[in-house]
Amino acid sequence: MRGQRGGASPTSSPVPGVLVRLDSPAHLAGQGTSAGGIMIGGVIVRRPDLFGATVIRVGMVNALRFEQIPIGPFNTSKFGTVK
Repeated sequence: MRGQRGGASPTSSPVPGVLVRLDSPAHLAGQGTSAGGIMIGGVIVRRPDLFGATVIRVGMVNALRFEQIPIGPFNTSKFGTVK
């Protein structure tokens, strides 16, 4: 399962593309908190052209350093480990 993650990213969904066709990326913003922040971080990296602005609140976007912060070890069962 962990090797196949990434399907929850809006880049695999037709929704942002439909919204961009209705308006423009300059008028489309995305926001995510916690796990949603991870999703928005994925959008920024994979498809920065989809949104005019994005906001990440409490998102884990640096997986290599995540285990070094105080709550990191508690989340390895959910997000995996880099070790």
